[in-house]
Order: sequence, then structure tokens, then C-alpha cells
Amino acid sequence: MSALCPPPSPAVAKTEIALSGESPLLAATFAYWDNILGPRVRHIWAPKTDQQLLSDGEITFLANHTLNGEILRNAESGAIDVKFFVLSEKGVIIVSLIFDGNWNGDRSTYGLSIILPQSELGFYLPLHRVCVDRLTHIIRKGRIWMHKERQEHIQKAVLEGTERMEDQGQSIIPMLTGEVIPVMELLSSMKSHSVPEEIDISDTVLSDDDIGDSCHEGFLLKAISSHLQTCGCSVVIGSSAEKVNKIVRTLCLFLTSAEQKCSRLCRNETSFKYESGLFVQGLLKDGTGSFTLPFRQVMYAPYPTTHIDVDINTVKQMPPCHEHIYNQRRYMRSELTAFWRATSDEEMAQDTIIHTDESFTPDLNVFQDVLHQDTLVKAFLDQVFHLKPGLSLRRVFLAQFLLILHRKALTLIKYIEDDTMLGACGMQKCHQEALKKNRVSLAKQLVLKELMEHLIEKDVITEAMMEMIQGKSGSFSQNIEFLNLLPKRGPKAFSAFCEALQETKQQHLVEMLLSTIPSHSNGNARLNSGYEEKLPFPLSESEISQKRPRWQLAEPVEHSLDDGDGPHYPQVKLCTPEFYHEHEHMAYRMKSHPRGLALILSNVHFSSETDLEFRSGGNVDQTALEMLFRHLGYQVMVRHDQTAQEMHKELENFSKLPVHRDVDSCIVSLLSHGIEGGVYGVDGKLLQLQEIFRLFDNANCPRLQNKPKMFFIQACRGDETDRGVDQIDGNERADSPGCEESDANKKENPKLRLPTCSDMICGYACLRGTAAMRNTKRGSWYIEALTSVFAEDSRNTHVADMLVKVNGMIKHREGHAPGTEFHRCKEMSEYCSTLCQDLYLFPGINSVI
Repeated sequence: MSALCPPPSPAVAKTEIALSGESPLLAATFAYWDNILGPRVRHIWAPKTDQQLLSDGEITFLANHTLNGEILRNAESGAIDVKFFVLSEKGVIIVSLIFDGNWNGDRSTYGLSIILPQSELGFYLPLHRVCVDRLTHIIRKGRIWMHKERQEHIQKAVLEGTERMEDQGQSIIPMLTGEVIPVMELLSSMKSHSVPEEIDISDTVLSDDDIGDSCHEGFLLKAISSHLQTCGCSVVIGSSAEKVNKIVRTLCLFLTSAEQKCSRLCRNETSFKYESGLFVQGLLKDGTGSFTLPFRQVMYAPYPTTHIDVDINTVKQMPPCHEHIYNQRRYMRSELTAFWRATSDEEMAQDTIIHTDESFTPDLNVFQDVLHQDTLVKAFLDQVFHLKPGLSLRRVFLAQFLLILHRKALTLIKYIEDDTMLGACGMQKCHQEALKKNRVSLAKQLVLKELMEHLIEKDVITEAMMEMIQGKSGSFSQNIEFLNLLPKRGPKAFSAFCEALQETKQQHLVEMLLSTIPSHSNGNARLNSGYEEKLPFPLSESEISQKRPRWQLAEPVEHSLDDGDGPHYPQVKLCTPEFYHEHEHMAYRMKSHPRGLALILSNVHFSSETDLEFRSGGNVDQTALEMLFRHLGYQVMVRHDQTAQEMHKELENFSKLPVHRDVDSCIVSLLSHGIEGGVYGVDGKLLQLQEIFRLFDNANCPRLQNKPKMFFIQACRGDETDRGVDQIDGNERADSPGCEESDANKKENPKLRLPTCSDMICGYACLRGTAAMRNTKRGSWYIEALTSVFAEDSRNTHVADMLVKVNGMIKHREGHAPGTEFHRCKEMSEYCSTLCQDLYLFPGINSVI
């Protein structure tokens, strides 16, 4: 260890912990990132030993290593990152939990770490999950403590009329000390009393000559049955360490090797503390013949626990796993709430039972009698004691029993999955496929908070399931968890989900789902459930029932003040053979299959280093165009959130695709922020339109010579909002009040030259120097009008005339967002063309005609 040679470091506060027995832990540290000095260690906890294995300077050097590079950390709020370092050249392993928090008035990055010798890697790995769970909860409490201290110091500074604030981090150290010490004690006890990797069957009850020699037959049956029912987690208590350990070893026979390493024997002299997270542990009663389990630790165990008393031969167990996890989350939330409200350390002792949450009163009588008698275990016990003891026959028979148990469990799981997901009681296959095909879009766009309340009301999910989903970090992770659960909720789940989407103003997601169900492609979807009589699909916005939610969202979503707001994806009407034969001679050839390739570049999320805002509603535009182009017969490629350089590379590769030789046209659509003559990448850099058009001119793209090339650009061409002028009969307004935004930005408007290439037509969302309007729920005005006109009129109208009709629709549209700069705003689209013939798209006409 002395070879580390760390640089000189200022003195760091240190707490030495007296532990009974050998400690595998070298130290625990609390470090933070200082914006001037870099990573700094705030406190060190180390076991008190005669021989110092690591100096304070070495510990500081190692702890600082865990925060190197974390200045670039970009995690969701509340996220805790677990880092595992194996420093072979230093001979240590470091487990570090990295998190953000407020300290000294600034938001910074912190690391709570434990350091062990590399030689203890095999010992530590089975205990990694236990340690991480314990440290994670320490961080939850630490964040609250740090924030409370900051608030108190701010108030004190204001009252004293001074700008100076004392070091706010010092008072967090006693709280951390009280939580770190039990982790160190746990590792020390496991080092000396963990269950051996190979259990000698002669040290267990299964070595007895006959069942009932060591304990009552019914007691052993209940103990093993309940042990298996509670996921292999049991606590065995008694007055005799030998008797307790015999039962502990017996139960460990039914665990895997890794689970055995996460189990602990009882010691002879005094009892260990109960530790949540261990699979099996033995505990010794005190001199009065009693042992009290700490309620808080029992609730925080990852699985329900079996309680076995070998003195009085009783077996009790906690509620099933799903109920235990639900109660655990509620208790954890209640404890953190109480911790926030506490005004002194005494109010929140470690084992204090929380009663502050009026909606949740913990049931202190968590252990109940075992009601279910396991016939498999009974048959096993009856048969195993018929075998002669002292030989390997009983070990072989036990292995066979565990194999049968494993196979039966897999069979049962498969049966349940088939019965609940694919059979008569499950969601229809087509509905499952619809959810799967739209999984990414749903994960990005779903707003779950109010939606889940509606699904609870419809008995699709339970409150426990909602708690489980909300326990995930971030909206995307919550949406993924919800989408994993929904197909398992029965045949009515899809219909109820669609209805709930309608009621929470997410109609565009319903239409997206129904459009991917083959039998529902005509838009007249029938959902086979009890809900179809109450709310048939699809509905126009005027038909949607205005059901008042039981509670409102705490924060508005993208200024969504409208009722029944959502995008509309119209179906493309097909061209007749008669019209095609009448007009094909005066138009561009347009009957290849596919018609051509279409590329959509959609930028929605921009770098925080730019002043370009999130384009709410941008995903709606992308989906609408993708569906339109597919229905028109194009092969569509979509690219999301690209830098200017990535956009240029994507366009260049697209222009050089060999398949252009065999098709009749191509489409390029750009959806982003922009200025006159250019559009922005997500990095805030400009991609000039002149350069884009050059990639597709006759010189650079010979495969598309004399073929029509269509460009549709949804981006601002300036930052001026068209206020319009009054007209006597002008009273048309946007369909979606309160949702208007602009694709403008605060950057300068350099004037760029327009391209002069043949066989091109380019539609712009707005005039030069003006901003394009975008509705946060229905998408942009221009793309909505474009998709509507092309779907209706492409069967018998050429593209230039359709763009004129789009201009007319945009001209008559007016924003309605009282109290904002976009109230009564206007927009005017335009197009420029170097087409040399009429460009009909002839939807539905194939190459055979």
C-alpha cells in the first residue's frame, strides 16, 4: 500500500470505529467536487486497528479518484450512479455511489465510497447488493439533511443580516457516521461468521437418524416451506447458538452458492444485530430469553422474511413479496417525510417507528402464522429420512429435489405467462404488437401521472403497481416500466388504455396505436372489450367526453390549455387508374415501387449549451410525415436529434444511395429550429440550405437527374412574429388554444443565397424573416396542413397546386393563446419550384399499370 505515493493533502477529519473481529474494510469516505480545487475528501471512517494499512493521505488519494471526470456528469435529478473500481496496481477495490446535492449554497457532485483490499473481492461480491442498498438509503437521508441545513443557514444569515454562511456540511457527518458504522459492522460480522461455501450435511438436521430427532416434524416442515415461500430469506433465533446454527445450515442447503455467501451464522457469546439484506441469519436471545427485531430493518429487507424460533418451535412469515415491496416503499417514503420534518437528531433515531404519514400506518405485527402446508416439502422430508444417514445418498436426493423444484417453478411461470398474456385471459396478440411497434414513441410521449389514476379507476392496474412505476427514476424509465406491465393486465387493458389516453388529452397516441393494427387501418377500430360501448374509436374532438379528472396535474404540460387536443393523421385517398392514364403523359414518371426514398431529419432536444429550446410537438410532426410518406408509397428513413455535421453526413450518404437509380423521386424533410437560409443541428451549429440543395443537384446526384426532388422545411426563417392585419370577416383561429410556440431563436440572421437547381420543389413553413408556428400537442401549423392536403388531394392534384392550397389553409389560421406573444399571431407559408413538368404523386398506382 505504501507504494501509492499520493501527493500531499490537507488534513481530513477522520472517525475511527472500534469493531469486534477482523474488518475487511479499509475505509469509508465522503467526498465532493470543488469547482476550484477539484475532488476533495470531506470525512474518513476507518476501523480502529493496531496496524494502519492505509494512511490518511493514501485514503484521500484513492477517494479523489472516484470523482475524477464527474464534473461532466449529466444524470437525471435524483439519480445515484454506482461505480465499481478495481485498481490492481494499487491493490484495492473501491465501491462508490455518485450523486448530486446542495451544499454551501451550490449544487455539486458527491461520492460516498468504501475501500477494500483487492484480496477481498471474492468475499465482497456476494454482499455488493446489500451494501449498495444500504448506502443508497444513506444518500437519500443525506440529501434531505444537506438541503435542510442549507435552508436553516440561509434563514440564519438573513436574520443576522450577513451574507456569510458557515460550513453547512459539518452537521451531516454525525448522521452519516450513524449510518456508515452498521455497514462496517455488517462486513466485519460476515468476515468471521458467514456460512461456509460448502455445507457439510452432517452439520444439518438432514443428518439425523430419523425426522424429529433434533426438532418436531411439523416444525421442520413449516420452517422449510416458509423459507422457500419467502424467497429463501429467514431469521433463526434461539438461546442455543449450536441449535440455531444447525437450522441455519439446514435452510442454507436450499440456497444457491451466492446466496449462502450472503448468509450468517450465530456467534456463541453475544448476538449480532439483525441485518436487512441477508438471506439466512442466526441470532441469539438475550439473558431474559427474548430478542426484538428492529421494525425498520425488517421493512427494508429486499424480500419478505420467515421468523423461526427454535426454542418454542414456532414459524411465522411476512406477507407475500409484492405486498412486502409495496409496504416497504410506503414506509420508506413515510420515513423520509418524517426525516424532513424532524427538528432534532433525537426525533429520528435509527430504529424509530414512523407514524407521521396519515395515509399509512405501519402494521407492527408483520409476522403471521404459516397457513399454507407445502406438499412437495412434506413428501421430500418423508422420503429423505428413509435413506440411510452418513452416506452421500441424502445429499444426492436433496440435489434431485431442488432440480425438480426448479423445473416445476419454470413450468408454473410459463403456464401463468401463457394464461395471462396469450390465452383467453390475456391481451389480444394484435394489441400487444401495436404496443410493441410504437414502444419508443410511447416511451417518449406518454404522460403517466393522471393516466394511471384513470387506469386504477378502471381496475386495470392497482395502487401498488402505480407505486412501483413511480419508483423508477425519470419519466422515460417510468413509461418503460408501464409498457412492460400493460400487456399482462388482461383483455380489457388495451381498450381501457386507449380510453384513458382520450380522457387525458393524448388522442394522438390512440390514433398512432390504431393505425398500426392491420384490421384497423381504415380508422374504424373496434376494440373487443366492455369499454367499446362506452367510448367507440375513433372519435372526433367534439365527441370526446369531457370527463373531469379526479385531481389535476401539479404542473401544466407545455401550456396545454386546450380540450381534446391532439394531432390528426389523415388517411391518403388513392388515385384512380382513369385519372392516371389521363395525366401521366404531361407529368413526371411516378409509378415505381417504392415511389422513392424519403428522409426525415427531426431535431427536438437541443444541447443545453445553446439557447435553442425543446421543440415540443416536434415528434408529432415527425410521426405525421412518416405516416404520410409511407402511405404515398415511399420508403421512409427517420433520424433524430443530430448535430449539424451529422445532418450533413446523413444527407450526403442519402444522396449517394444506389437505389435512387431505380425509383422515380425523393423527399427530404427537415424539422428543426432555423434562420433564413439554414437550419440548426442540436449542437447549435448551422447547416446551410444551399449546401443541402447542392448535394441533390444534377452534378452531385446523377442518379436523380430529371427526377423530381421534394423538400419540406419546418423551421423559422427569422424571429419576427407575423401580427397580421384586421379583416372584417377574419375570425378563424387555431384549433388548439394556449399551445402555440415559435421555432425562432435569438441568433443573428445571415443572408444566404437560394439554390438554382432543376427538378426541385421546396416548401417553406414561413416567409423570409418570420417565425414558424408550432402547436405543442398537434404539431406545427405547416406540417398539419401539409399532411391534411396531401392525404386528401394527392389523388388528383399536382404538388405545386397542393402547396398553394396549403398556403391558403395557413393564411386563414390564427393563434389563440391569450396572455402570450402568440395570441392572434399569423403565419404564411410559401414554396419555390424549378420543376419542369406537373408532379402528380399518383398514390395507389403501381408499376403494373
